[in-house]
Amino acid sequence: NLVEQAGPEASKRWFNFIYPGVVTRFPDGRADNTHWNYDGACAVAQLFADCLRKTGHPLAAYLNE
Repeated sequence: NLVEQAGPEASKRWFNFIYPGVVTRFPDGRADNTHWNYDGACAVAQLFADCLRKTGHPLAAYLNE
């Protein structure tokens, strides 16, 4: 599992986790471990594409290299 392998601290880079004092709208920070940010969505999409290729799924023909 992507998140479990990274661990709790390192996996924050893939979620909408905001450290305190970084974003004015959330002065106390925000811990959102349920919604992917751009980097997290890309990582999950890459895993999905890899699975399509490995299983020989017909949709794999439409993927870019």
